[in-house]
Amino acid sequence: MSVIRRNLDGTWHGDMLDGLAFVKAQRDHGAEPRGARVLLVGAGGAGSAIAIALLEAGIGELVIHDADQSRVATLIELLSGLGQGRVRAGPPDPTGCDLVCNATPMGMEEGIRFPSMLRC
Repeated sequence: MSVIRRNLDGTWHGDMLDGLAFVKAQRDHGAEPRGARVLLVGAGGAGSAIAIALLEAGIGELVIHDADQSRVATLIELLSGLGQGRVRAGPPDPTGCDLVCNATPMGMEEGIRFPSMLRC
């Protein structure tokens, strides 16, 4: 989700709320990201926003997986500049994770099945 507004001086201000909304939804439903080990599957635009918000929420470790390894590398490089939390690439294995985040297009189209590793 993105928002944009016109400032009083005529310039524009915009922001992407995917990450903030994701963390709020987790907390609203009883999950607390602080200190958690998190698997993030999907390192595109939404995944990047979620990763930043999770780190700002104080997670302990973020494991990122995407079918496109260049996306993972780009996101890890972006996140390294934040200096918050431990971030690394990893497999889509949720073993030992407190929270698993699906930031892929998987499940957005009717009839597409989730991979077996995401079934709980």
